[in-house]
Amino acid sequence: MRIYEVKRGHGKCLLGDGLPDVIAETVGQVERVQEWYISHHAALTRLAVRLVSKSEIEVDTTLDGGASLEEATAAHEAFNSFLAAATGFTAKQRADRAKRKAKAEAKAQAEADAQAET
Repeated sequence: MRIYEVKRGHGKCLLGDGLPDVIAETVGQVERVQEWYISHHAALTRLAVRLVSKSEIEVDTTLDGGASLEEATAAHEAFNSFLAAATGFTAKQRADRAKRKAKAEAKAQAEADAQAET
């Protein structure tokens, strides 16, 4: 599972039927199971998404390892389209934000470890 940040102000578009509508437009049919929205497309055998808050979504995926190249490409394109529509960020922006977050977490952990040693 992975948490993705949602662009400021974009989260209100996902409230109500917004998130399932985005999934339906980019991936395919959507089914609601408790707080999760479940869908699938080509080699993407399971896409489970839930709205954590207006600023975060949680995504869990399952891929078919034996899928053809065409199915895998179609699944990848659908998944990237979904993430762009749901988060409001491009793939490059999502990668940059993830790198900054990881760097900040590593720095905080290093500082905590340094304090624990003293």
